[in-house]
Amino acid sequence: MGKCPICKSENKEIILSFNCGKFDGSRLYRTVRIASCLFCGHIFNDLEDNEKEDLNEYYDKEYALINFENIGVYEKNNPNYDKLSGKNYFDLYKIIRPYLNKNSNILDVGCKTGGFISYLYNQGFRNLFGVDTIYPYVDYAKKVTSYRIEYCSQYSLPYEDNFFDFINMNQVLEHISDPLKVFSEIYRVLNDGGLLCVGLPDAERYSNFYFFDLYWFSLREHIQHFDLEHLYMLASQYGFNIEEHFNTEYNMMSDKMIMPNMYVIFKLDKKSRNDFKIKEKFLLKRNILLYVDMERKKSSDKKKNLQFAITPDAPIYLWGIGREFFYMYENLGLKQYNNLNLIDSNIFKQNNFLVDGRSIQNPSILESAPSDSLLIISAIAHSEPIKYHAGLSGYKGKILEF
Repeated sequence: MGKCPICKSENKEIILSFNCGKFDGSRLYRTVRIASCLFCGHIFNDLEDNEKEDLNEYYDKEYALINFENIGVYEKNNPNYDKLSGKNYFDLYKIIRPYLNKNSNILDVGCKTGGFISYLYNQGFRNLFGVDTIYPYVDYAKKVTSYRIEYCSQYSLPYEDNFFDFINMNQVLEHISDPLKVFSEIYRVLNDGGLLCVGLPDAERYSNFYFFDLYWFSLREHIQHFDLEHLYMLASQYGFNIEEHFNTEYNMMSDKMIMPNMYVIFKLDKKSRNDFKIKEKFLLKRNILLYVDMERKKSSDKKKNLQFAITPDAPIYLWGIGREFFYMYENLGLKQYNNLNLIDSNIFKQNNFLVDGRSIQNPSILESAPSDSLLIISAIAHSEPIKYHAGLSGYKGKILEF
């Protein structure tokens, strides 16, 4: 098991452990183990070395390819392609605009297919660079754009020392197993007095943004869980000082899926490093434990409702084979039923994945569903369009949505 990613202490406590299912053959790890560092109080996913290696494979061979099939920023690099990515870009740009000028050398770390670079280009900026560790994203960007986007590790950026005036790292740091090493590399390529914007989930506010039970930990690729103070404790080790910070809301795959987010603007002072000391190191841990307790109670209620809704021997259909489904499958008792039918409109999932040997089918199978069947909407962010399409198909059974 690993050391604390911030202070490197080996002393930790596992405060939450639960299983999530996965596609047959997936490289994504199954068991979520949330640790609290007993020295500095940082919250992180406690991963084995092989789980970290498998996670890197997962991004290229599963995560990116599934997302390319979904409507949203992953499919197009045009920031105006859908309203959610456009809103997120607009919100971020409002925050960083006062810190930019048209001559700034700007790097977007974790740029995906170049969506935000395209947004900045449309605002008149030209000295734009991007990097990402996920090969399908970079390969796509190189085919459809002329932006300077490179495939590389965030631990080894292909640029000269002190080259950049501004670095953007949005929705990246929570994915990084060694954030200290990333800050070391950003320190190298950012000039003295340069600025860094970090955007990431705000773990302090997990309990204020309910989407689904333990959802902010079911995102298994999110392996760091920061509040502002622990983020500052990390950044201060490399001479970064906070200029401003903002608590915001970040739209994910739908306007129902809203993540607590923070943007922090740091200024780099290469002449001094000031190790920031947190006054209440374990306040985040207490907030997380309250969040976990709330979510466990909701899961218990769902399990009872599910047992009440299921008719023995009647077919069960689950529409949406993603994170919510896998949590329900493992933790709400769905795994025990043999008469499950899995549905997803994502063609890549249909063609490439099984779950315990079960195939993933097209929604058209609902046309022949008997009237005593149960449709469970497991893609809860899309419950309204799913109900609409189920009605169009002539589905006559019961519908259960959480």
